Amino acid sequence: MDAHPPSTLIIATDTAHFNTAPWAAEGYTILHLPFANARKIENATDDIEPNTKCALLAFGKSAFHALSLATSSLPSLTAVIAYYPPMLPGTPGGFHPGIKILVHLPASAPFSCSGRGVKVNVYEGVEAGFAEEEDGGGKYDKIAAGLAYSRSLAVLRGTVGPEVDLEGIWSEHMLSEFVEKDVDKTMATMVEEPYVNHIPTCNYYPPFVCIFNYA
Repeated sequence: MDAHPPSTLIIATDTAHFNTAPWAAEGYTILHLPFANARKIENATDDIEPNTKCALLAFGKSAFHALSLATSSLPSLTAVIAYYPPMLPGTPGGFHPGIKILVHLPASAPFSCSGRGVKVNVYEGVEAGFAEEEDGGGKYDKIAAGLAYSRSLAVLRGTVGPEVDLEGIWSEHMLSEFVEKDVDKTMATMVEEPYVNHIPTCNYYPPFVCIFNYA
């Protein structure tokens, strides 16, 4: 039995749909809370199994509720990542020191926040909704969304894990591809849906089978 179960990532949104697949591919157990409010989020954190690390990823109004809950200690919760909350909670005592806070804001936001354990990233030329491709109201920005994703993932890796040995994976990949010349072992070092974007010829190979044949 695994003594360290996969960390749970609670994703709270103001909409019914959200693409959770990229986050699940990072190794997290996903719990999506559509139309989330403070009660829904708090109940979800209360239901996390003991000894299971948990982080909260929230968007829009849900991000405000998530930040409000982060002012006190919650079982297992170690990080809150808030995308463009419309306002900040009144927190005279600040956020709980045991919870890492990351906030993504468009440059047009009329506020910012600071404090111990708080990191704020500001994005120029975008509006609230820039990280939601499906329900962002046409405000999705691929570059800003990708940058925010990488920054969010870095916080998650540093708080709830999982730890990824990229150097070890790359060494195994190179050994399998160029020394052992074993296509199956090479593919096993990749994500479930790898792709090749060959810039000189402008060729794009997205599905797994195409990469397998390409290798």
